Amino acid sequence: MNEVKLQVTIKDAGLCPRYQAVVMGLPAKLGQRYLDPMMVEIAKAGMRAIDPIVDVTNYLMLVSGQPLHAFDYDKLVKVGGQDTAHIIVRAARDGETMTLLDGKEIAMGEGDIVITSNDVPVALAGAMGGANTAIDENTRRIVVESATFNLYNLRGTQFRHGIFSEAITRFTKGQPVGLTDFVIREFMAMTAEKYGLKVISEVVDAYPKAVRASVVKITTEQVNGLLGTGFGFDEIATTLENVGFKVKLVGETLNVTAPWWRTDIHIAEDVIEEVGRLNGYDEIPTQLPERNYRSVTPDAMGNLKSKIRQILAAAGANEVLTYSFVSGGLIEKANQDPKGAYKIINSISPELQYVRPSLTPSLLEKIYENYRAGERDFALFELNSVYNKGAMSEDEPDLPADFHQLGLVVNSKNDKEDAFYLAKRYLTELLERLGYKSTMRPFRIGETEKDKRRLERAIYRPFEPKRSAEVYVGEQWVANVGEYKADVLKNFKLATPVAGFELNLDHLLFDTEKPEIARRQLPKYQDVERDITFRVSGELVFAKLEELVRKTLVAGGLWFEIEPVSIYQGKNPQAKNISFRLTFANYEKTMTGAEIASIMDEIAAVAKKELKAEVI
Repeated sequence: MNEVKLQVTIKDAGLCPRYQAVVMGLPAKLGQRYLDPMMVEIAKAGMRAIDPIVDVTNYLMLVSGQPLHAFDYDKLVKVGGQDTAHIIVRAARDGETMTLLDGKEIAMGEGDIVITSNDVPVALAGAMGGANTAIDENTRRIVVESATFNLYNLRGTQFRHGIFSEAITRFTKGQPVGLTDFVIREFMAMTAEKYGLKVISEVVDAYPKAVRASVVKITTEQVNGLLGTGFGFDEIATTLENVGFKVKLVGETLNVTAPWWRTDIHIAEDVIEEVGRLNGYDEIPTQLPERNYRSVTPDAMGNLKSKIRQILAAAGANEVLTYSFVSGGLIEKANQDPKGAYKIINSISPELQYVRPSLTPSLLEKIYENYRAGERDFALFELNSVYNKGAMSEDEPDLPADFHQLGLVVNSKNDKEDAFYLAKRYLTELLERLGYKSTMRPFRIGETEKDKRRLERAIYRPFEPKRSAEVYVGEQWVANVGEYKADVLKNFKLATPVAGFELNLDHLLFDTEKPEIARRQLPKYQDVERDITFRVSGELVFAKLEELVRKTLVAGGLWFEIEPVSIYQGKNPQAKNISFRLTFANYEKTMTGAEIASIMDEIAAVAKKELKAEVI
């Protein structure tokens, strides 16, 4: 029996937990195999007959799930350059090459596992054998391999080299180490009976570290609490023991040991799933579980987001939900820096490598998609979390902080002024309906080092500073609103004017009880609408005039809305006209014509005194 020697060495048990092999001698002529029931089964599985030895390995793989591989023993010895065969299982070296059975030459990487003869590669483990040890009509001695390999490494091998064989497909599902011995011994018996092969070496079993079945601890309360059932200990134990589990009661705990072939059992939920599946999910009573309804009461942020959705949808905006993972190229299109965003090490796609620091890039991308569909006049908004690199959570310092943001973009088919004022109107009306008093201030561009740093923040960069504004509630900054820069629009293939805003909901919510952001009630009495146009200096900033009108109406104790209508500047750069549409009402009564006229006169007088603005 021990005519030849065979040695197996596993360099890393993490890559190959177990490797068994045996040498067998072939007779001068193999037996008849046509119309053999085994060949019929192979054909039914869609596989073709190759060689009597290979066919047996394929058949056993189909019936057991354990792949086998056969090497030409004499070629294996010759490749290794020694008198006997020494199989070494190790990690492939970066750039190491080998020609496979199909004639394809591959360059391996460190993630691959390689089978070698005295350190010379002869097979890509779990995937395909090498051409240098292939069996043929001259083969007289073979080495049969039955092993299991790290499924995660083989998944990488599968996609790296484009190999989707029957063997590697099974290996990537996870093969139990206990199966290798059963299948190699079945191979020995079948080939001896069918073709007259003889075992001429010991069965070498390289098993560096025995893999022991894990013990999962559960209680009947856990099982019934998750499934909504009323199983007792005996029912749970009987269910599991009927399929090979071992169950032992220790106090109130069930210690469950999975059978060796169940490599998918690791945690309590795995065992509970087995109990539910084997007893039948259709047997679980169809009733709602008991729960504490107070535990699902929306928090303040949830309530705020719900109100925002209702207000913006009623105003004609459309909500979208986009991926939180984006490409570096998309971030750069919006004039933002990917270095300020968290990069995902194991991203599933180059298009999903970063966690976005701002909602704006994703929303601008959606505008172009609507362009192509023929839409030109619309608003899109999204409520989601963003992450800025370096900002860490106060509750969990080891984790990055998430910021709740509202982003909105509006596309206008008219002139440039409409886009900005439409975005501004969405924002101001939203804040007013939420009950916040807001003010707008022009961007401070480079006045101090602090200002310069502020302008480096992700959400500032897409905006054109001279056509944008910062929004404050009290003295707390909450948002930026404005038009997007020309180069940003060009990057996104947008030809018409686009404006928008990003609102920080955390800042908006932080001090909702403070008196300076007291909520405004809607009036019970009839409101009135008036247009007013001011001739002002060409240097006057629109926001100053609007704020003055706002203060005058606030001082009068009125409910109001201010809508910008137009800004007109003719050939004279020293003057321009600014028009508003004012809607206001008294909380206590319906106003008379004289009272309305008095309010308009008061606005005109204050504007003339404070800003030298003439009503025309």
